Amino acid sequence: MEGRKVGNITHYFNKIGVAVIELIDTLKEGDTIRIKGATTNFDQVVKSMQIEHKNVEEATEGQSIGLKVKSVVRAGDEVFVLEDEEEEIEKEVEEIELNEDLEEDFEDEEE
Repeated sequence: MEGRKVGNITHYFNKIGVAVIELIDTLKEGDTIRIKGATTNFDQVVKSMQIEHKNVEEATEGQSIGLKVKSVVRAGDEVFVLEDEEEEIEKEVEEIELNEDLEEDFEDEEE
């Protein structure tokens, strides 16, 4: 599983090892991300990120951030936030419970 897509690499500064990511969803310090592309595939924790050379703890859809990366990336590589396995299980359980509630409501209406 890739996780939740949060953006795409738009540029990579080779000398300083910094990627520019255009975000389509929220990204926070502490998130574990996966960067994946034709020749790229690695995970890392977001330790710090910047917008216009200023440190930020969170960035949202539509913003472009600078992020120090541990390996070479390329424009077009995709960035995913890896969901905590426990969070993922909780979401699945909530979805199942919601579906069961909807089925019960539907059955009540039919009677």
